[in-house]
Amino acid sequence: MKNLLLVLVLGLGLNSYSQTITQSEIGKMIKGVPFKKFTKYVDNNGTEYKTGDTLTINKGSLNNRFVYIGKTILMEQVPMDVSDIGYNIIIGKIKIGGNKRQGFKVQIVSKISDLHTYYSSLQLAIDSGEIIGKGYTSDNALSELKRAKDKLDLGLITQEEFNSKRLKLAKYIK
Repeated sequence: MKNLLLVLVLGLGLNSYSQTITQSEIGKMIKGVPFKKFTKYVDNNGTEYKTGDTLTINKGSLNNRFVYIGKTILMEQVPMDVSDIGYNIIIGKIKIGGNKRQGFKVQIVSKISDLHTYYSSLQLAIDSGEIIGKGYTSDNALSELKRAKDKLDLGLITQEEFNSKRLKLAKYIK
């Protein structure tokens, strides 16, 4: 009986920790989820981002200035600059921030590396190109699809391979 109770308690505890949030759920929120941390985020294209995943910082989106990413050094906020481009960050925390009026957004906080902590509104940073996401951008997906079409026309791939590639990439093209 004690073993069964221990298994139930451990199972419920692990289940409550491993939480997934999707972009569609965030869009429907009318109240935030304060202090709740998630272990996985799924964007509208089905791309999954989990704690421990590595993302790469790209260039700033507004006159090469970063709008959706910030960093701290020893708890002090410092501006992002060109030296941050190409830096790999590891997702440490996934949480929801915002309010009813401005909307809710998924936010990430990186694991501390070289005394830096990066924080970001993940989907906005990916959409603006400040972070290179795990999926494709619309332009990248379209380029990849055009390359596949060229390969099909040259007889390098089959129609089935092209159709498979087209299905995979179509969700990213806007």
